[in-house]
Amino acid sequence: MGKISYKESSSNALSIDNTLWANTVIASSGFCIGCVVYTGTDTRQAMNTTTATVKTGLLELEINSISKILCVSVFILSVALVVFAGFHNSDWYVDIMRYLILFSTIIPVSLRVNLDLAKSVYAHQIQHDDTIPETIVRTSTIPEDLGRIEYLLSDKTGTLTQNDMQLKKIHLGTVSYTHETDDIVTGYVNTLSGKAAATGNVSTSRRDIGTRVRDMIVTLAICHNVTPTFEDDELTYQAASPDEIAIVKYTESVGLSLFKRDRHSISLLHENSGMNLQYDILQVFPFNSDTKRMGIIVYDKQRDEYWFLQKGADTVMAKIVESNDWLDEETANMAREGLRTLVI
Repeated sequence: MGKISYKESSSNALSIDNTLWANTVIASSGFCIGCVVYTGTDTRQAMNTTTATVKTGLLELEINSISKILCVSVFILSVALVVFAGFHNSDWYVDIMRYLILFSTIIPVSLRVNLDLAKSVYAHQIQHDDTIPETIVRTSTIPEDLGRIEYLLSDKTGTLTQNDMQLKKIHLGTVSYTHETDDIVTGYVNTLSGKAAATGNVSTSRRDIGTRVRDMIVTLAICHNVTPTFEDDELTYQAASPDEIAIVKYTESVGLSLFKRDRHSISLLHENSGMNLQYDILQVFPFNSDTKRMGIIVYDKQRDEYWFLQKGADTVMAKIVESNDWLDEETANMAREGLRTLVI
């Protein structure tokens, strides 16, 4: 008799961590198995998908209004002339048509043609303007409206403009660092290596400014959702938020690069020593609009320590961190400079 064996099967529930939202970029190589979840027409993306409307410039609308007024004026004028001449013949309606033809030159039909030709000239001049290189005119119906500003929208977050975000300043209470002092921060980071951290040669006093700066840079390099990718031997970063990419690029500029990351581990490249700093990811608390912060629990293999790292909005983090006098003042100062603030 033959032997029949059954392979044990198991099931795992899908959570928010297994969800790829629309326009998601898969940064790592390899393959993935997925299923499309239909969520109906009540989602934000479905409701935002509307039929494209025809764009019409303000000048064209004004010409349309004037043309309508002139058409009505020509008709009234033609009827008035026939009325004043009297209805002595039965062909009075023919006289109205004659007057309409005679006065048709009042209606600026050729102006519409001239306007369309002018729009083509505007588009050509915009695309070939040396002061605004690589500009592309995607519509030929409203280029003349560029000179008519009705609303001025200011986008601070970069959501609309997709600005290249850049970390400008870090503050540790007693001292702050900007790009002019990156060499000082790099000097502190250069004293951090896997061998020194493992043997205890690095000062562990939390009052030592060098240790505080190193902890800050390490925290910035770990507490995020950025994934490094290599394209043509060039290191690039993929993330949903440009703010996090700016933070990782800053740590790279001071000597601590995000080298590798997966769901369970993260590796930092210490450029001074060439060593990889290994961390196990135990839990990630993603950012959401309710908590306004994100956190991560990692195991530091070099120091044999568990770290809970967290960052978020100053309004939320001020209630969590140890009470101090400088936090509110410094975040307010940075906000007045037009900077976005983040508490680590």
